[in-house]
Amino acid sequence: MVRRTTVATALALFVALGAASGTSTHAVADIGPDYIFVSTPDLLNTDVADVTSSPYWQPGMPNSTNRYYKAGLTVFLDDLAAQGATDVLVAGDLVEGRWGFDSHDTGVFGPVDTRAHRQSAIRLAAREYYPTYKQRFKTRNLNLLPAVGDHDIGDNPWPAGGFKYDQVPMRKELFARYFTANGTRFADHPTGQHAATAYAVQLAPEVLLITLDEFHRTSAGIQSQLGQAQLDWLRATLAEANTRGVDWIIVQGHLPVLQPVRFRHSSNLSFDGGEASGLWRAMVAADVDLYLNGEVHDNTTITPETGPVQISHGGLFHYGQAVYMTGKVYGERLDLEIRGFETTVVPSDRFLWQTDRRANWQPVYNPGSFGIGSMSLTKDGEVLSRDGVMAPYEVTP
Repeated sequence: MVRRTTVATALALFVALGAASGTSTHAVADIGPDYIFVSTPDLLNTDVADVTSSPYWQPGMPNSTNRYYKAGLTVFLDDLAAQGATDVLVAGDLVEGRWGFDSHDTGVFGPVDTRAHRQSAIRLAAREYYPTYKQRFKTRNLNLLPAVGDHDIGDNPWPAGGFKYDQVPMRKELFARYFTANGTRFADHPTGQHAATAYAVQLAPEVLLITLDEFHRTSAGIQSQLGQAQLDWLRATLAEANTRGVDWIIVQGHLPVLQPVRFRHSSNLSFDGGEASGLWRAMVAADVDLYLNGEVHDNTTITPETGPVQISHGGLFHYGQAVYMTGKVYGERLDLEIRGFETTVVPSDRFLWQTDRRANWQPVYNPGSFGIGSMSLTKDGEVLSRDGVMAPYEVTP
Protein backbone atom coordinates (compact mmCIF):
# COMPACT_ATOMS: atom_id res chain seq x y z
CA MET A 1 0.00 0.00 0.00
CA VAL A 2 1.27 3.48 -0.84
CA ARG A 3 1.06 6.07 1.89
CA ARG A 4 1.05 9.75 0.99
CA THR A 5 -0.22 12.97 2.48
CA THR A 6 -2.37 15.19 0.28
CA VAL A 7 -4.57 18.03 1.44
CA ALA A 8 -6.65 17.65 -1.70
CA THR A 9 -7.41 14.02 -0.92
CA ALA A 10 -8.42 14.87 2.62
CA LEU A 11 -10.78 17.58 1.40
CA ALA A 12 -12.23 15.31 -1.30
CA LEU A 13 -12.93 12.55 1.23
CA PHE A 14 -14.56 15.01 3.59
CA VAL A 15 -16.81 16.43 0.89
CA ALA A 16 -17.62 12.96 -0.46
CA LEU A 17 -18.73 11.79 2.96
CA GLY A 18 -21.07 14.71 3.25
CA ALA A 19 -22.48 14.20 -0.25
CA ALA A 20 -23.01 10.47 0.28
CA SER A 21 -24.96 11.05 3.46
CA GLY A 22 -27.05 13.88 2.06
CA THR A 23 -25.86 16.20 4.81
CA SER A 24 -23.50 19.10 5.05
CA THR A 25 -19.83 18.46 5.72
CA HIS A 26 -20.28 20.32 9.01
CA ALA A 27 -22.92 17.79 10.05
CA VAL A 28 -20.61 14.93 9.11
CA ALA A 29 -17.91 16.39 11.30
CA ASP A 30 -20.32 16.38 14.23
CA ILE A 31 -20.98 12.64 14.00
CA GLY A 32 -19.23 10.83 16.84
CA PRO A 33 -16.69 8.06 16.37
CA ASP A 34 -17.71 4.41 16.08
CA TYR A 35 -15.02 3.37 18.56
CA ILE A 36 -12.37 5.01 20.77
CA PHE A 37 -9.26 3.51 22.33
CA VAL A 38 -6.32 4.90 24.28
CA SER A 39 -2.68 3.77 24.16
CA THR A 40 -0.04 4.70 26.75
CA PRO A 41 3.09 2.50 26.59
CA ASP A 42 5.62 2.48 29.43
CA LEU A 43 3.12 3.61 32.02
CA LEU A 44 4.58 3.59 34.58
CA ASN A 45 8.01 2.02 34.04
CA THR A 46 8.35 2.76 37.78
CA ASP A 47 7.35 0.75 40.85
CA VAL A 48 4.58 2.81 42.45
CA ALA A 49 2.46 1.35 45.25
CA ASP A 50 2.02 1.43 49.00
CA VAL A 51 4.22 -1.48 50.07
CA THR A 52 3.53 -1.24 53.79
CA SER A 53 1.44 -4.42 53.48
CA SER A 54 4.59 -6.44 52.78
CA PRO A 55 5.05 -8.90 55.67
CA TYR A 56 8.60 -7.59 56.05
CA TRP A 57 7.81 -3.88 56.11
CA GLN A 58 8.42 -2.02 59.38
CA PRO A 59 8.11 1.66 60.33
CA GLY A 60 11.12 3.56 59.12
CA MET A 61 11.46 1.52 55.92
CA PRO A 62 10.98 3.37 52.61
CA ASN A 63 7.79 3.26 50.58
CA SER A 64 7.18 3.25 46.82
CA THR A 65 4.61 6.02 46.75
CA ASN A 66 4.07 9.55 47.97
CA ARG A 67 1.52 12.33 47.60
CA TYR A 68 3.09 13.64 44.39
CA TYR A 69 2.74 10.34 42.58
CA LYS A 70 -0.80 9.89 43.89
CA ALA A 71 -1.79 13.37 42.72
CA GLY A 72 -0.01 13.06 39.39
CA LEU A 73 -1.54 9.69 38.58
CA THR A 74 -4.98 11.02 39.48
CA VAL A 75 -4.54 13.92 37.06
CA PHE A 76 -3.17 11.68 34.29
CA LEU A 77 -5.65 8.82 34.54
CA ASP A 78 -8.72 11.00 35.14
CA ASP A 79 -7.83 12.98 32.01
CA LEU A 80 -7.31 9.76 30.04
CA ALA A 81 -10.65 8.38 31.25
CA ALA A 82 -12.41 11.58 30.18
CA GLN A 83 -11.58 10.85 26.52
CA GLY A 84 -14.52 8.45 26.29
CA ALA A 85 -12.56 5.25 25.71
CA THR A 86 -13.06 2.00 27.59
CA ASP A 87 -10.02 0.08 26.31
CA VAL A 88 -6.52 1.18 27.34
CA LEU A 89 -3.48 -0.38 25.65
CA VAL A 90 -0.16 -0.42 27.51
CA ALA A 91 2.63 -1.80 25.32
CA GLY A 92 4.90 -2.98 28.11
CA ASP A 93 6.97 -1.73 31.05
CA LEU A 94 4.19 -1.39 33.59
CA VAL A 95 6.78 -1.41 36.39
CA GLU A 96 10.46 -0.76 37.00
CA GLY A 97 10.64 -4.46 37.77
CA ARG A 98 14.23 -4.85 38.93
CA TRP A 99 13.03 -7.20 41.65
CA GLY A 100 14.99 -9.78 43.55
CA PHE A 101 17.53 -7.09 44.40
CA ASP A 102 17.78 -4.71 47.36
CA SER A 103 20.41 -2.16 46.45
CA HIS A 104 19.81 -0.05 49.57
CA ASP A 105 19.57 -2.98 52.02
CA THR A 106 16.05 -2.05 53.10
CA GLY A 107 14.55 -5.51 53.69
CA VAL A 108 11.16 -4.35 52.37
CA PHE A 109 10.58 -7.64 50.53
CA GLY A 110 12.70 -9.77 52.80
CA PRO A 111 16.27 -11.05 52.44
CA VAL A 112 17.87 -11.47 49.02
CA ASP A 113 20.92 -13.44 50.11
CA THR A 114 19.97 -16.74 48.46
CA ARG A 115 18.32 -17.77 45.22
CA ALA A 116 15.17 -18.89 47.07
CA HIS A 117 14.99 -15.61 48.99
CA ARG A 118 15.39 -13.60 45.79
CA GLN A 119 12.57 -15.54 44.14
CA SER A 120 10.37 -14.91 47.16
CA ALA A 121 11.17 -11.20 46.97
CA ILE A 122 10.12 -11.14 43.30
CA ARG A 123 6.78 -12.76 44.11
CA LEU A 124 6.18 -10.30 46.96
CA ALA A 125 6.99 -7.34 44.73
CA ALA A 126 4.55 -8.57 42.09
CA ARG A 127 1.89 -9.01 44.80
CA GLU A 128 2.35 -5.39 45.87
CA TYR A 129 2.74 -3.57 42.55
CA TYR A 130 0.55 -5.43 40.03
CA PRO A 131 -2.81 -5.37 41.89
CA THR A 132 -2.35 -1.66 42.61
CA TYR A 133 -1.61 -1.07 38.94
CA LYS A 134 -4.77 -2.90 37.87
CA GLN A 135 -6.93 -1.12 40.43
CA ARG A 136 -6.06 2.31 39.05
CA PHE A 137 -7.80 1.38 35.80
CA LYS A 138 -10.61 -0.65 37.34
CA THR A 139 -11.81 2.24 39.51
CA ARG A 140 -12.17 4.31 36.33
CA ASN A 141 -14.02 1.54 34.45
CA LEU A 142 -11.13 1.15 32.04
CA ASN A 143 -10.29 -2.18 30.41
CA LEU A 144 -6.53 -2.67 30.70
CA LEU A 145 -4.85 -4.48 27.78
CA PRO A 146 -1.11 -4.78 28.50
CA ALA A 147 1.85 -6.31 26.71
CA VAL A 148 5.03 -7.64 28.28
CA GLY A 149 7.96 -5.21 28.32
CA ASP A 150 11.58 -5.77 29.23
CA HIS A 151 11.11 -4.27 32.71
CA ASP A 152 8.21 -6.63 33.39
CA ILE A 153 10.70 -9.48 33.12
CA GLY A 154 13.52 -7.86 35.06
CA ASP A 155 14.99 -5.31 32.58
CA ASN A 156 17.61 -6.05 29.95
CA PRO A 157 20.10 -7.60 29.55
CA TRP A 158 19.53 -11.26 30.45
CA PRO A 159 22.80 -13.10 29.90
CA ALA A 160 22.30 -16.86 29.62
CA GLY A 161 22.84 -18.57 32.94
CA GLY A 162 22.39 -15.40 34.97
CA PHE A 163 19.78 -14.90 37.68
CA LYS A 164 17.53 -12.60 35.63
CA TYR A 165 17.64 -15.03 32.68
CA ASP A 166 16.66 -17.93 34.92
CA GLN A 167 13.74 -16.00 36.39
CA VAL A 168 12.11 -14.92 33.09
CA PRO A 169 9.63 -17.84 32.97
CA MET A 170 8.52 -17.09 36.54
CA ARG A 171 8.29 -13.38 35.77
CA LYS A 172 6.03 -14.12 32.80
CA GLU A 173 3.91 -16.42 34.95
CA LEU A 174 3.45 -13.58 37.45
CA PHE A 175 2.54 -11.14 34.68
CA ALA A 176 0.00 -13.64 33.34
CA ARG A 177 -1.44 -14.31 36.79
CA TYR A 178 -2.36 -10.69 37.29
CA PHE A 179 -3.17 -9.51 33.75
CA THR A 180 -4.34 -12.44 31.61
CA ALA A 181 -5.75 -14.74 34.30
CA ASN A 182 -3.00 -17.24 33.53
CA GLY A 183 -3.85 -17.05 29.84
CA THR A 184 -7.58 -17.71 30.28
CA ARG A 185 -8.83 -14.11 30.09
CA PHE A 186 -8.64 -14.14 26.29
CA ALA A 187 -9.78 -16.97 24.06
CA ASP A 188 -7.20 -16.48 21.31
CA HIS A 189 -3.54 -17.01 22.14
CA PRO A 190 -0.51 -18.94 20.83
CA THR A 191 0.98 -22.14 22.16
CA GLY A 192 4.43 -22.47 23.66
CA GLN A 193 6.27 -20.13 25.99
CA HIS A 194 4.16 -17.10 25.02
CA ALA A 195 0.80 -18.79 25.50
CA ALA A 196 -0.23 -16.81 28.57
CA THR A 197 1.25 -13.44 27.61
CA ALA A 198 0.27 -12.98 23.94
CA TYR A 199 -3.35 -12.70 22.90
CA ALA A 200 -5.83 -11.41 20.33
CA VAL A 201 -9.13 -9.76 21.19
CA GLN A 202 -11.88 -8.12 19.18
CA LEU A 203 -12.24 -4.65 20.67
CA ALA A 204 -15.17 -3.71 18.44
CA PRO A 205 -16.82 -5.33 15.41
CA GLU A 206 -14.43 -3.42 13.15
CA VAL A 207 -11.29 -3.38 15.36
CA LEU A 208 -8.98 -6.31 16.24
CA LEU A 209 -6.10 -6.00 18.70
CA ILE A 210 -3.20 -8.47 18.67
CA THR A 211 -0.82 -8.19 21.62
CA LEU A 212 2.61 -9.77 21.23
CA ASP A 213 5.22 -11.02 23.66
CA GLU A 214 8.45 -10.01 21.94
CA PHE A 215 10.88 -11.66 24.37
CA HIS A 216 11.82 -15.23 23.44
CA ARG A 217 13.93 -17.38 25.73
CA THR A 218 16.66 -19.35 23.98
CA SER A 219 19.78 -21.13 25.18
CA ALA A 220 21.76 -18.04 24.14
CA GLY A 221 19.71 -15.63 26.24
CA ILE A 222 16.51 -13.61 25.86
CA GLN A 223 16.08 -12.61 22.23
CA SER A 224 13.88 -9.88 20.73
CA GLN A 225 11.91 -12.40 18.71
CA LEU A 226 8.48 -14.04 18.59
CA GLY A 227 9.60 -17.65 18.32
CA GLN A 228 8.09 -19.95 15.71
CA ALA A 229 4.93 -20.89 17.61
CA GLN A 230 3.94 -17.27 18.24
CA LEU A 231 4.81 -16.25 14.68
CA ASP A 232 2.68 -19.09 13.26
CA TRP A 233 -0.19 -18.03 15.52
CA LEU A 234 0.17 -14.40 14.43
CA ARG A 235 0.01 -15.36 10.76
CA ALA A 236 -3.04 -17.56 11.32
CA THR A 237 -4.80 -14.89 13.38
CA LEU A 238 -4.14 -12.25 10.73
CA ALA A 239 -5.34 -14.55 7.94
CA GLU A 240 -8.54 -15.28 9.82
CA ALA A 241 -9.11 -11.55 10.41
CA ASN A 242 -8.64 -10.86 6.70
CA THR A 243 -11.10 -13.61 5.85
CA ARG A 244 -13.67 -12.06 8.18
CA GLY A 245 -13.06 -8.65 6.64
CA VAL A 246 -12.00 -6.88 9.85
CA ASP A 247 -11.64 -3.19 9.01
CA TRP A 248 -8.87 -2.19 11.40
CA ILE A 249 -6.09 -4.46 12.67
CA ILE A 250 -3.87 -3.12 15.44
CA VAL A 251 -0.79 -4.97 16.69
CA GLN A 252 0.97 -3.89 19.87
CA GLY A 253 4.36 -5.00 21.09
CA HIS A 254 6.96 -3.41 23.30
CA LEU A 255 9.75 -2.89 20.77
CA PRO A 256 10.04 -0.70 17.67
CA VAL A 257 10.60 -2.70 14.51
CA LEU A 258 11.47 0.11 12.09
CA GLN A 259 14.36 2.48 12.79
CA PRO A 260 15.42 5.16 13.46
CA VAL A 261 13.13 6.47 16.18
CA ARG A 262 13.57 9.12 18.85
CA PHE A 263 14.46 7.87 22.33
CA ARG A 264 14.95 9.32 25.81
CA HIS A 265 16.21 7.64 28.98
CA SER A 266 16.12 4.29 27.18
CA SER A 267 18.46 1.50 26.16
CA ASN A 268 16.68 1.76 22.79
CA LEU A 269 16.01 -1.93 22.28
CA SER A 270 14.52 -2.87 18.92
CA PHE A 271 13.03 -5.98 17.37
CA ASP A 272 15.56 -8.37 15.86
CA GLY A 273 15.63 -8.24 12.07
CA GLY A 274 13.64 -5.03 11.68
CA GLU A 275 11.67 -4.87 8.47
CA ALA A 276 13.24 -8.16 7.32
CA SER A 277 11.82 -9.98 10.35
CA GLY A 278 9.02 -12.51 10.13
CA LEU A 279 6.93 -10.21 12.30
CA TRP A 280 7.13 -7.29 9.89
CA ARG A 281 6.65 -9.46 6.81
CA ALA A 282 3.55 -11.01 8.39
CA MET A 283 2.06 -7.58 9.10
CA VAL A 284 2.80 -6.37 5.57
CA ALA A 285 1.24 -9.48 4.02
CA ALA A 286 -1.94 -9.16 6.11
CA ASP A 287 -2.38 -5.41 5.59
CA VAL A 288 -2.10 -4.54 9.29
CA ASP A 289 -3.02 -0.91 9.89
CA LEU A 290 -1.12 0.06 13.05
CA TYR A 291 1.86 -1.25 14.95
CA LEU A 292 2.06 0.39 18.40
CA ASN A 293 5.16 0.16 20.59
CA GLY A 294 6.87 1.67 23.60
CA GLU A 295 10.42 1.15 24.97
CA VAL A 296 11.89 4.44 23.70
CA HIS A 297 9.97 6.88 25.95
CA ASP A 298 9.51 9.29 23.05
CA ASN A 299 7.28 9.78 20.04
CA THR A 300 7.99 8.86 16.42
CA THR A 301 5.51 7.94 13.69
CA ILE A 302 6.82 6.07 10.64
CA THR A 303 4.67 5.55 7.54
CA PRO A 304 6.45 3.02 5.29
CA GLU A 305 5.59 2.49 1.65
CA THR A 306 4.16 -0.91 2.59
CA GLY A 307 3.11 -2.23 5.96
CA PRO A 308 1.48 -0.72 9.01
CA VAL A 309 2.04 2.74 10.40
CA GLN A 310 4.49 2.28 13.29
CA ILE A 311 3.84 4.60 16.22
CA SER A 312 6.46 4.64 18.96
CA HIS A 313 5.06 6.68 21.82
CA GLY A 314 4.99 7.14 25.55
CA GLY A 315 7.26 8.75 28.14
CA LEU A 316 8.54 8.25 31.65
CA PHE A 317 6.10 9.39 34.32
CA HIS A 318 8.77 10.20 36.89
CA TYR A 319 10.46 12.60 34.45
CA GLY A 320 7.14 14.37 33.84
CA GLN A 321 7.07 13.06 30.26
CA ALA A 322 4.11 10.63 30.30
CA VAL A 323 1.69 10.97 27.39
CA TYR A 324 -1.20 9.02 25.94
CA MET A 325 -2.64 8.59 22.46
CA THR A 326 -6.31 8.46 21.54
CA GLY A 327 -7.57 6.56 18.52
CA LYS A 328 -11.00 7.35 17.10
CA VAL A 329 -12.49 5.17 14.37
CA TYR A 330 -14.91 6.82 11.95
CA GLY A 331 -15.79 4.01 9.57
CA GLU A 332 -12.86 3.86 7.13
CA ARG A 333 -11.01 6.76 8.74
CA LEU A 334 -8.88 6.70 11.90
CA ASP A 335 -7.95 9.86 13.81
CA LEU A 336 -5.03 9.65 16.22
CA GLU A 337 -3.84 12.25 18.71
CA ILE A 338 -1.00 12.20 21.23
CA ARG A 339 -1.76 14.27 24.32
CA GLY A 340 0.63 15.59 26.93
CA PHE A 341 0.61 17.70 30.08
CA GLU A 342 2.31 20.72 31.51
CA THR A 343 4.59 19.21 34.13
CA THR A 344 7.32 20.08 36.57
CA VAL A 345 9.87 17.86 38.26
CA VAL A 346 10.88 19.71 41.38
CA PRO A 347 14.59 19.29 42.24
CA SER A 348 14.99 17.32 45.42
CA ASP A 349 17.66 15.33 47.23
CA ARG A 350 15.01 12.70 47.96
CA PHE A 351 14.03 9.84 45.66
CA LEU A 352 11.13 7.43 45.37
CA TRP A 353 12.40 4.03 46.51
CA GLN A 354 12.77 1.21 44.02
CA THR A 355 14.35 -2.16 44.76
CA ASP A 356 17.37 -1.52 42.53
CA ARG A 357 17.09 2.11 41.43
CA ARG A 358 15.64 5.44 42.47
CA ALA A 359 13.02 7.63 40.80
CA ASN A 360 12.44 11.38 40.98
CA TRP A 361 10.64 12.30 44.18
CA GLN A 362 8.30 15.03 42.98
CA PRO A 363 6.81 14.89 39.45
CA VAL A 364 3.91 17.37 39.22
CA TYR A 365 1.25 16.98 36.50
CA ASN A 366 -1.00 19.99 36.01
CA PRO A 367 -4.65 19.25 35.10
CA GLY A 368 -5.70 19.65 31.50
CA SER A 369 -4.00 17.68 28.71
CA PHE A 370 -3.40 19.15 25.27
CA GLY A 371 -2.60 17.75 21.85
CA ILE A 372 1.06 17.56 20.89
CA GLY A 373 0.62 15.66 17.64
CA SER A 374 -2.13 14.25 15.44
CA MET A 375 -2.64 12.07 12.42
CA SER A 376 -5.56 10.99 10.25
CA LEU A 377 -5.47 8.06 7.84
CA THR A 378 -7.84 5.98 5.77
CA LYS A 379 -8.33 2.23 5.76
CA ASP A 380 -6.33 1.91 2.53
CA GLY A 381 -3.33 3.47 4.23
CA GLU A 382 -3.54 7.00 2.88
CA VAL A 383 -2.36 9.64 5.31
CA LEU A 384 -4.75 12.58 5.24
CA SER A 385 -2.92 14.79 7.71
CA ARG A 386 -0.23 14.70 10.38
CA ASP A 387 1.43 17.28 12.60
CA GLY A 388 3.37 17.90 15.80
CA VAL A 389 5.22 14.87 17.21
CA MET A 390 3.43 12.70 14.63
CA ALA A 391 4.89 14.64 11.71
CA PRO A 392 7.62 12.93 9.66
CA TYR A 393 10.78 12.38 11.67
CA GLU A 394 13.66 14.21 10.04
CA VAL A 395 16.90 12.48 10.95
CA THR A 396 19.78 14.93 11.27
CA PRO A 397 23.30 13.73 10.36
